[in-house]
Amino acid sequence: MAAKPAEALVRWFPDLSDRWLWSVIGVVLVLSMGLLLYRHHYLTPVVAPVQEPAKAAPNRDRTALRATASECRRVGKRTQILGHVENRGTLSLSRITLQVIWKDQDRDVMDTSLVHVATIDDPIHPGERRDFNFATELRGVAACNVRTLDWWVSDPPSTANETTLSEPTSQP
Repeated sequence: MAAKPAEALVRWFPDLSDRWLWSVIGVVLVLSMGLLLYRHHYLTPVVAPVQEPAKAAPNRDRTALRATASECRRVGKRTQILGHVENRGTLSLSRITLQVIWKDQDRDVMDTSLVHVATIDDPIHPGERRDFNFATELRGVAACNVRTLDWWVSDPPSTANETTLSEPTSQP
């Protein structure tokens, strides 16, 4: 028969007593805790230096358009969305198309609609803000939202290496 582990320890170490065994266990626990505390307090992790993102050139042309829905309300049989579009870029924008998202009470999309805010003849200039409103007769609308879908630059910047189309020349 195989001997029990405690009997084997007593056979190998006849002077082993319960007090000595608990003392060894206590010393091992204290050393383990000390090692953990040392690693936690004195060994700092290596942290890579934080690099700030490169700032855009100050004279660089950019487009930035933000559409915000300020109100979604029921008016009779219609649901109406009110909001505004703001040109936060440095270029005039036209042909701005917004997508209105109509949602039910579970916030699932029921339908979407397109709203045209600015035309070629009436662009939104940098820093300008334009209001919009749109309505639907869709039933069961509980919430609505808006997002920018598309826009065109009205006055593209001219560059030195700009290429324009020309009429083909006839060969004699």
